[in-house]
Amino acid sequence: SSGASAFDEVDQKGQKRFKSMKTCAGCHLLQPGRNGKVKMIGANLLGSDLRQLDLRQADLRRANMRGVNLQGVDLTAARLKGALLRGANLRGANCREVNFVDADLRHAYLVDADLTGASLHRAQLDGADLRRAALCGLDLAEVRFGRVNLEGANLTDAMIEGADLSQAQLQGCCMADLLYDDETSFPDGFDAESQDRKSTRLNSSHFEISY
Repeated sequence: SSGASAFDEVDQKGQKRFKSMKTCAGCHLLQPGRNGKVKMIGANLLGSDLRQLDLRQADLRRANMRGVNLQGVDLTAARLKGALLRGANLRGANCREVNFVDADLRHAYLVDADLTGASLHRAQLDGADLRRAALCGLDLAEVRFGRVNLEGANLTDAMIEGADLSQAQLQGCCMADLLYDDETSFPDGFDAESQDRKSTRLNSSHFEISY
């Protein structure tokens, strides 16, 4: 059946979830049917190379993908809720509409990644490298940014109400039409209402900044 994959040549395509394994380092991951979607819920993928798989709309919820190489991979609309992606290489990856809710992305490498339409609610981003990443229009309210590098990132139309960016690197970050509120924290000396904005509109619930 479609929508599943297998480890170590053990076919588990008929299973709703993968049977528990101590490790999958170096495993041979079998692709499902030509039109099937990869399904690896809760799988331990430490040390696996997933770059040859079609991961569009893949179901990788709660999968352990720490340090996995996903450079340039197309993850469009993949389900990564609660996934462990600490230190993973997602440079240049297509992460459009990916569900990263509750995901651990600490120290992940997301340089030049496209996260347009992705969901990062409650995701952990401390130490992540998001230089030049596309974060346009994202709801980033209450995201745990920590010491994230957002240099040159595109945050146009992003919503960061209540977000803590006090330790973030924001040099060259595009913030056109950014939405934030009194609970949003910026780095010391960062003036969110300056930097050549053409207009500023305020109301009781949020600020909207336009270039």
